[in-house]
Amino acid sequence: MNEQMQNIIKDYESYNKIEKECNNMAKNPVYSSYKDSSLLMLKCIKKVLRNYSDDMIKHQQNLVNMVDPISKELNLTKKQIHSLKLIASVHDIGKIAIEQETLNQVSKLNEAQIISMKTHTKEGYKIISSVKEFKDVAKIELYHHEKYDGTGYPYGLKGEQIPYLSRILSVLDVYDVILNGRVYKEPVSNNKAIAELNRCAGSQFDPKVVEAVTKVYGKNEETDYDFQLAPAK
Repeated sequence: MNEQMQNIIKDYESYNKIEKECNNMAKNPVYSSYKDSSLLMLKCIKKVLRNYSDDMIKHQQNLVNMVDPISKELNLTKKQIHSLKLIASVHDIGKIAIEQETLNQVSKLNEAQIISMKTHTKEGYKIISSVKEFKDVAKIELYHHEKYDGTGYPYGLKGEQIPYLSRILSVLDVYDVILNGRVYKEPVSNNKAIAELNRCAGSQFDPKVVEAVTKVYGKNEETDYDFQLAPAK
């Protein structure tokens, strides 16, 4: 583990989970050749997420599964596809710095909790960018809660100021949350999920990305969505 990552871990008690998992994996002969490598770190982060929350890892796997169909509609390059899949698989890692009580709260969050929740993109960026091979893709994580109209976080970027892959991840992220629900949100039919994305096109989301998602996953009939996302592995 590099010195920068060690310093980050010292700053946040919850990051001890990453350090502990990396140390455990490095002792395993299967991973011994990856010690201090970006690949070991990626495997470590994924394992921490899997142990932290079943819902979180399923959500991230759903996003990974959606990348290929959307990438065809948007004509993404192989490099863009790889980057988007990588960050989709770990994009919620910053939430390990958020209190579990806040993450699991069913009722409306108070102001302090909202402020705390909004730190997760920066925390995720710190973790992911600590591996030099991931520094560029970490920016996708940092900006995926920016909104197209400039009202998002953490920096209030607007329109094409927001990196393209962050704009794509933003739509896929919210689409899966609406479709499959959370502890604080009941799942809805696909038609309603698609309708909500289109309602927010141009304000929260890049309209072209919403159009692509609608083409790939939308249906004209007022029936529930019949596409089944692959189970988390």
